[in-house]
Amino acid sequence: MTNGQGPPEEELPIYLKDFLALAVVSLVFGVALAALLRPVEPYSQFVFTAFSGAVLLAFFLFVPTMAVRLFLEERTAEDESAPTDRGNADTE
Repeated sequence: MTNGQGPPEEELPIYLKDFLALAVVSLVFGVALAALLRPVEPYSQFVFTAFSGAVLLAFFLFVPTMAVRLFLEERTAEDESAPTDRGNADTE
């Protein structure tokens, strides 16, 4: 540890489903973005615009995608570890 740095944070694993969700969202919205910018015709400029939009969206959506997954994992872990008194209530 140099310069007063703390211990390394726990790493967040990246799963295949994360990449698939990111790829699908980026591709769909990349094509939608290209449709807004260019006429929808099967020529190279539209395909290039769609690909550029998808890459741009994948770049900017990677961190929010991982943050949402981390939030959902923490919430499910919290729900599983929360004590419940179902069925143990005394009726006096």
